[in-house]
Amino acid sequence: MAKRKPKVWDPFGDACAAVAHAMSDDPDRVNLCGIHVEREPGGVVASDGHRLAFVPLAPELLPEGVEWVTPLRTRASVRIDDGRASRVPGSKTWLRGPMPEGLVYPDWRRFLPQAAPKLTARLASVEAFARSLILPQKLSGRAAAFVRLDFEPGTVRWTWRDPNVGEGTWAFDATTQGEAGPIGFNARYLRDALDFGGPFATLEVRDVVSPLVVRRPDAGFALVMPARL
Repeated sequence: MAKRKPKVWDPFGDACAAVAHAMSDDPDRVNLCGIHVEREPGGVVASDGHRLAFVPLAPELLPEGVEWVTPLRTRASVRIDDGRASRVPGSKTWLRGPMPEGLVYPDWRRFLPQAAPKLTARLASVEAFARSLILPQKLSGRAAAFVRLDFEPGTVRWTWRDPNVGEGTWAFDATTQGEAGPIGFNARYLRDALDFGGPFATLEVRDVVSPLVVRRPDAGFALVMPARL
C-alpha cells in the first residue's frame, strides 16, 4: 500500500482555500476576482458584493510581498502575472503577488454590521443543514434558488417554493437566543457560508436588510446579504 504524504502545515493556503468561495467571477469587477491579503490586523478576505468571508491570520504567517491571490482564469490574473507574481505552492492554477496596478480593494470593513444581533443560533448539525440546502437548486434546475429562514425557540427552519415544482420545509434543532422574523437568502450562498463556518458555527441575525453573520471559533466569519422573496 502506498504511503500517504503527510499534510504540510500551511495556514495561509488553508485560509485562502476557506474564503475562496466568496470571491467574484464577474469580469467587470476585477478587483473582487481574487483574495485580498490584509496586513493589519492580519488575515485574508474575499467578497463578490453579495457575500464575504474573512479568516484572521497573524501577520508573520502572511507571505512577504503578497497582497493578492487570484485564479489564473480571471482577468485579474493577467494583470498580476507581470513578473512580480508567483504561483501558490502546490497549485498550478493560482497566482499570488502585489495588488495589480490600478486596482483597489474596497474598504470591506465598513459593511460589517454594527448593531448587536437580535438573534443568535447554534445548529445541532451544521453539516446536515448545509447539505439540505442543495435540494432547492437541484429540484428547480436553476443556478440561483432562494429559501426563507424562520427562527423559533429550539428550531431553525427553511422553506422553499417554486411554482413549477412545489414547496418544501425542513426544520433543524438549534440553540437559539432572541427573536427575529423570516429572512430570505440565496441557498447556495447560505450553504457555502455554513460550510465555511464549520460544525461550531454561530449564526447572527439582525434584521431583513442586514447580512447574516456566520462566525467561526477562530474569529473568522462569513456574511451573506439577504434576498427579497
